[in-house]
Amino acid sequence: MPCWGNSPRVTAAVAESTAANRAALQAGVQRLPRLLGLLRTNLGPVDRLASDGTPLLADLQASAPGLTRLTRTLPAFITVGGPAVSALGRASQRGIPAVAAASPVVAQLARLGAVSPDVLRLLDQLLVSSRDSGAFEGLLQLLYSLSTDSGGYDSTSHYVTALIVPFPTCIAAPAALGCSHAYDSPGQGSIPINDAAAGAQSTSAVRRPGRASAHQSAASIVKSLAGYLLK
Repeated sequence: MPCWGNSPRVTAAVAESTAANRAALQAGVQRLPRLLGLLRTNLGPVDRLASDGTPLLADLQASAPGLTRLTRTLPAFITVGGPAVSALGRASQRGIPAVAAASPVVAQLARLGAVSPDVLRLLDQLLVSSRDSGAFEGLLQLLYSLSTDSGGYDSTSHYVTALIVPFPTCIAAPAALGCSHAYDSPGQGSIPINDAAAGAQSTSAVRRPGRASAHQSAASIVKSLAGYLLK
């Protein structure tokens, strides 16, 4: 129970202290409305922050178990992944010079794509069609069939035989008729090597086209071949 015996003394002490500090109390009371106004102004953003941050805090609370597991497993991952990162750095040291060396080839491919986009489109269709229809496997099967049908075999495998007959005339005179089967050679390369009197007998060599016309001729030939195969 409170002791009421000392109430007059306590009241007197409070009154004396209040009287002694009435100037400070009066100044504090006078500044109180301004303080309340500042608090009202400054507490608005705090209130909005609390309202807007409530979903974020809820998400953080829901993510806390996952974050805890991450902090526990990340050191082990760093320990295991450190050698892999080091190996990747060494690989990049080797790969950067390789990429730099391949830059001229990439530039040439870019120029080829700019010069003959139609040919490349048809070539892409041809390769995709060949892949999907099994043309490459069929070619390998053909070579295997030739080796098994006409070639010899032993206890290990079959092998393809070929007859190679050298022609000393062409070795001594490479420009003789039948020794070259290039398109710009006499007879456009159709004169057989073992019978110079057969085949086309036009002895005038076809004029070799320039660089630009050669690219155009090759592009037109590839385009025609791709168009025929894709019919």
